[in-house]
Amino acid sequence: MLSLIRGCGGYLASAPQLEAFVPPANYQALRETLERRNALVITGPSGTGKTWTALALVDQARQRPSAPEIIQVNVSNGPSSTRTLTDTGPKLFYVEDPWGQYSLRGGADAWTEQLPRLLREAHAGHQYVITSRTDMLGQAKADEGLKRWTVVLDADHYRDGELADIYDKRLELLATDLQAKALDFRTDALDALETPFEIDLFFTYMADGPEPGEVDPAFFRRILALAHRDAVEGVVVSYLNASDQTGWSAIIWALLAARSQFDRSQLISLNRQLRIIDPTFVDGLEKLVNRLVATRHLRQPGQTVSFSHPSVRAGFEIFIKENCGRSQVALALLISALTQLGGSQRDWALEAAARSLKAIADLIAGAENLDAEFEADSASRAAIDAWLEESLVDPRADFQSVLQLASDVGTQTSTPSELARWFIQGVRRGGQFFLDRWQPPAFDDAWYARVSADQRSLVIADRFVREQLPQDRDGFGEDFPNKLDRIATGLTPAFLVAARKLVASGFDRNVGAVAAGAVRDLDRYEEVLEAALDELAGLRRSYEREGKEQWRAIEDGECDEGYEEGYQSHHEDDGYAAGIFVAAYVKQVRSLGCWRSLAEHPRISELGRAWADEIAGASGSVSLEELRTVIAITRSSKDEDHAWDAAREHWQASLSSDLEQRILSKPGDESLRGALAYCALIKSPATLALCFERLAAAPTSFVHLLLDTHQAQRRISSKTRARRMRPLLALLPSAAVEIFRAPSVSGKPPLAVSRSALSLLDQAAETATPFVLDKVVPMMILSGGAPSAAIRRWLVETTDNRLASTHFPWEVSHDSTSG
Repeated sequence: MLSLIRGCGGYLASAPQLEAFVPPANYQALRETLERRNALVITGPSGTGKTWTALALVDQARQRPSAPEIIQVNVSNGPSSTRTLTDTGPKLFYVEDPWGQYSLRGGADAWTEQLPRLLREAHAGHQYVITSRTDMLGQAKADEGLKRWTVVLDADHYRDGELADIYDKRLELLATDLQAKALDFRTDALDALETPFEIDLFFTYMADGPEPGEVDPAFFRRILALAHRDAVEGVVVSYLNASDQTGWSAIIWALLAARSQFDRSQLISLNRQLRIIDPTFVDGLEKLVNRLVATRHLRQPGQTVSFSHPSVRAGFEIFIKENCGRSQVALALLISALTQLGGSQRDWALEAAARSLKAIADLIAGAENLDAEFEADSASRAAIDAWLEESLVDPRADFQSVLQLASDVGTQTSTPSELARWFIQGVRRGGQFFLDRWQPPAFDDAWYARVSADQRSLVIADRFVREQLPQDRDGFGEDFPNKLDRIATGLTPAFLVAARKLVASGFDRNVGAVAAGAVRDLDRYEEVLEAALDELAGLRRSYEREGKEQWRAIEDGECDEGYEEGYQSHHEDDGYAAGIFVAAYVKQVRSLGCWRSLAEHPRISELGRAWADEIAGASGSVSLEELRTVIAITRSSKDEDHAWDAAREHWQASLSSDLEQRILSKPGDESLRGALAYCALIKSPATLALCFERLAAAPTSFVHLLLDTHQAQRRISSKTRARRMRPLLALLPSAAVEIFRAPSVSGKPPLAVSRSALSLLDQAAETATPFVLDKVVPMMILSGGAPSAAIRRWLVETTDNRLASTHFPWEVSHDSTSG
């Protein structure tokens, strides 16, 4: 049965590569990383079996009781393609080398930017397996961001018998007459070969058998030399020199450089069109592909053909550069044939033509000592322009990839391609990518007149805002809608659609740009505002329900540091977009002079913080009425500290009485107390002195305000701090000044105080809050006090168990023993 299956080209595995698969030594670590973190990045040098190992892991996942749907991601579609799938059950996404097979592909930076965020969101029903060469990971600057999910696979993981097992499995797949030779070669081969890829090449060349009259030692030396990874490029170049005299290799390279792979049915249609254009072009292209697949230079697991290894592609490119003349003729013929293909292959062919142009330009640009230019014929360029223009306005087309392609290869006579360059080729200051520094390219007024007059510009701009802006890697800035007005107006509905997409997305560079465009229509923006407030309210409820328990477990030491790191990183972006949309609403309403309508909004209690923050950052004057209104509103929403920060930025003397009353009301929120003390210290020191005077007969409140003031003064520049504090401290009793100067700062131990100061601390400690006790008890101990009662009460009331055991381990131990 086994012979029959193999004789018919079959294999006993879910993929042919797995029939001879042997797990590397760290295979269990790879599995555990995937199971524990729901994502795995396998990295290492080329040829170490990353792809085979990933396929084996995917195959094992397929055997689970509730098997996930396996989705092989087309990397050219970008990382956002994994978000757009409907939730139809568990999924495992397999991403092979998103940063390119030989050099970085266009758009690879999107993977660098977005992949860590995707992996942080991974869960048991949404897992990822990714492979990448170590050098490509480093060039993309993605290694640090993916460190948490990365496991290295290198040659060392095959040194404990694994390479020998791979050799033996491949030996069994040979023809019977060659198995004896492979057994004889075994010891010497394993001494010389280092990686699974080299074993694969060794057996690929062995399967062809010895040349006529070639004795076994010579046969072994020849196939061993061919199998060494460093020799692959040279082997490919030699093979192509012997097999290709017409430029077919350049056509194969261009198709694979353009799309990473092609289907045999596409090759048949292309070959037919090539013969129509040039009757001398016979069937050599398909024959060369067949031979390259047979020699394992190309990989064809089914109908799909691709390069078997980056070194193979490198060999093709060396051959093309060395045979530039005939390669250019073949490439021009390819572009012409692709642009003339019709029927069901038309869209594939035109996209392949456009992508081939980009690949050819990149190859020429990256070649040293190659003085060459490539220009397709005008009819082909016109056909490519027409397809790009058609695709940019076609809602079925992948807008993001077509826009990039139009920017790369569209001609200057194509207005939509010029607009694509306006979006994509913005001024990049300070780095390769503009990130938060986008500026439109420098075009004159005539250019803007031409582009804005083209009716397609509105459609393209609308698609850009709806489809690309919410997921673009670069930050276009809040002024983007105003800049876009020069291209097309009436885009507010598109911005509103983008806003609804982003409202629950966490961090995104373009939330500000989207909000600025959407908030132009305040009436319709109410829907976005409601969704944003609902998102923030849901996050608060989730924290109340689950977050506090998670942090309790972390603080009690029930979870390790890795869990804490993962929990923090998973939630660090929560609510970011929603907060920006709320802030944009408040800013727009205030800019229209309608702040009173904010106070009347049905959800004003949820808008108070954004209102206060907007006032704090405002450059113009703010009325006393508005300041008092926002202070009153935030008092019920636990955001009053933000309101007092706003009041400090726009201080009016009339607020001194409000500030005094609020300090003397003894609020329990420490953030609010800190904001009040800092506001008083900076804007009304006399008010602060008056409060100390009024609290002199209440030791607990007096000491608490001292500590608030001590915390607040840390926010003052060290150059002016002493000068600012001197007048206030001169009004305080000496015992109070001692206490003010005694707390621990920046890890330094607290200072001891005099008997009079210790007496004041004893009185304060009787009813002080855990926050105050945490500050004063160490001073009391150092000053000769014995505050056991205060410590016991603090241990009961505090919610910070780690703090308790850190500061007073002896007391924790004593308390537990006595109990």
